[in-house]
Amino acid sequence: MPVPVGPHDRPRLYHQILLTRTYRAWRPALGLLVLAVTMAVAMTIVIVTTIVTDLVTSGDPVDVVLDRFVTDISPLALLGTNLSLAVAIPASMLALLVAHRMRPGWLGSVVGHLRWGLLLRFVGLALVVMALSMAVSLVLPGEGDAGEVETVSLSRWLAFAAVVVFTTPLQAAGEEYAFRGYAFQALGAWFRSPWPGAVVTSLLFALAHGGQNPWLFADRFAFGMIACWLVVRTGGLEAAIALHASYNSVSFLLAAALDQVSDTLAATDIPWWYAVFDVCRIAVFAWLAVRLADRRDVARVTGPG
Repeated sequence: MPVPVGPHDRPRLYHQILLTRTYRAWRPALGLLVLAVTMAVAMTIVIVTTIVTDLVTSGDPVDVVLDRFVTDISPLALLGTNLSLAVAIPASMLALLVAHRMRPGWLGSVVGHLRWGLLLRFVGLALVVMALSMAVSLVLPGEGDAGEVETVSLSRWLAFAAVVVFTTPLQAAGEEYAFRGYAFQALGAWFRSPWPGAVVTSLLFALAHGGQNPWLFADRFAFGMIACWLVVRTGGLEAAIALHASYNSVSFLLAAALDQVSDTLAATDIPWWYAVFDVCRIAVFAWLAVRLADRRDVARVTGPG
């Protein structure tokens, strides 16, 4: 009988990656604690640093600076927000290292690293789906008769665009590494089935966005559930990251042009029909992504080496 040379004694699906030969039931609990504490500390440091930077560089009073982080989001405030969520990537990796003594690459996929070529293909697919869905949305209620809209100066939009292009993908990846990555794997190690982990992490993902009406909550919960299904079905985070990063990047580029970044960040409600439409386009991307993964015969389980 060949001796296993990887961390697993038999092939494992993505949500079961923590079930190695050295697995113990206490390890996921320790990892979740490390993840939560590290994120809390790192997010606080990033936000405080961003506020202090604004105070020093602008010379404005504290209340004016804080307003740029709450009601009138500035490019610097968006940068701080994105980086405060991007810290979930190293925090998740630290949890894996400390609690399981595993390489951080096992958060990326069942082959032990993020599959960059596959990620880029999924990004292209997500952008196509986004573009087509936006064209369809123009004929939906309330979308084609917006009337007069506000716009921003080119320089302000370019500042927002630079922040969005370079850091919004990191923000989206951070949320995926935390919710669909380590947290999903930790619960998968305890329950073996993907469904308890999918439900719990999707609930936490929706709740983490603050106050919202039932339709917006349902929309975000559905996003989480579909993303969990994607990582199991494709064997990694690539499709979920591509969808999340493309969705957020396009949304904020448009919001910046229409001077609606603050409204987009603080959104608390959507109508029922938009929730249905949004879930449908997410489901379309998921179906196409799985077909692409099947055609390329991507790995869905861990191998022996």
